[in-house]
Amino acid sequence: MERCVSHRPVAGRCVGHKPNDAARWEPLEANRGFELPGDLREWVEPRTLLSWVEGEVHKLDWSNPVILQYLKHHPDYRPKSMLSILCFAYACEMLGGEEIIRACRSNEALRLLAEGAPFEMELRKFRRNNRGLLERVLTQIFLRAAAVRFGFDPHNCPHDLKLDLATCAQERLDTARHIDGCE
Repeated sequence: MERCVSHRPVAGRCVGHKPNDAARWEPLEANRGFELPGDLREWVEPRTLLSWVEGEVHKLDWSNPVILQYLKHHPDYRPKSMLSILCFAYACEMLGGEEIIRACRSNEALRLLAEGAPFEMELRKFRRNNRGLLERVLTQIFLRAAAVRFGFDPHNCPHDLKLDLATCAQERLDTARHIDGCE
C-alpha cells in the first residue's frame, strides 16, 4: 500500500494572530511534510494506539436517543466494538475483512476490542453504514500519531494538515472497500 503523504509543515510556529491560521504557519527548518506509515505501530506502541482508539470512540455521543432506541431493539449490535475494531485494524494497515477477522483471533489488541470475532459481513455492513464515523475517528488517530511523532500540539495544528489527514483516512477506507470487493 502506498504511504499517505502530507506536504504540510508539521513543526513550526505561527506568525499570525491566530494559532490555527494555516496560511500563516511557518515551518521550522526545511520540514515541509511527512509520510504517514501504513502501519502506525511503526510510530507508536500498540497499547498506545489501542488507548487512542478507545479514547476517540468514547468521545462520541453514545447517549443519542436514536442510538439507544436502536440498541434496545438490536441487543447484539455492537457499534463501539465494531468501530474500535475497524479503526485499530485500519490504523495497522489491516484492510481486508478476512484479514481483520483472522487478526481478531490472533492480535492481542483486536482480541480485546472484539469480544469474540465478528463476522465479515458484519464488518462490511458496519463500514458501509458508518463511513463518516470511521473517517472521523481514524483522522483523529492519524493526527495524534503525527503530533507524537513530530512533537506538535494536535489542538493547534494547521487546518490544512487536518484536511490532509482526513484525506489519508478516506483513502484508507476506499482501499479497504476495494480489497473487500476483490475477496
